[in-house]
Amino acid sequence: MRSYRSTPVDADWVHNGIVATIFNGEAIPVVQNRILDAGFNDVVLIPMGADKVFVRSLEGVDVMPT
Repeated sequence: MRSYRSTPVDADWVHNGIVATIFNGEAIPVVQNRILDAGFNDVVLIPMGADKVFVRSLEGVDVMPT
């Protein structure tokens, strides 16, 4: 059985995003358009299956700065 080993680049990539749930059966492109309409031009939704998406910035910055 093959095993996957993440690299530091993989870890950095995933740490700059969050997993979110799409409610009410909304289509992902519709939600993405709403995000763009709100002025967040560098945020993308990456489908993960079912109602889950990975929210990530195209600029590589943290989408939820603390």
